Amino acid sequence: RFKDSLFRVEIDDGKDATSNKNGLATPWKSHDQLVRFVHVPLGIVLHSTMSKLPDWGFAQYEVNGAKVKDGRGSAWTARDIIGRIRK
Repeated sequence: RFKDSLFRVEIDDGKDATSNKNGLATPWKSHDQLVRFVHVPLGIVLHSTMSKLPDWGFAQYEVNGAKVKDGRGSAWTARDIIGRIRK
């Protein structure tokens, strides 16, 4: 079941977050860059619509999977960074 829970992070230029020309992890500049979360087994992206769920959903936004990568609602950014900075 572990393999079913894997997501690949693609930074705004479409490159995999774990690869750059030096073979090192590409840093994610949270507020400056958009990312997409691609479900590895299915190849679909995490997608959100602009409609909120009703009261039973505590007015949160609905999140689904979408086949189209470039659609509106499939790009994400980090609002808060929690934790310490490693040097």
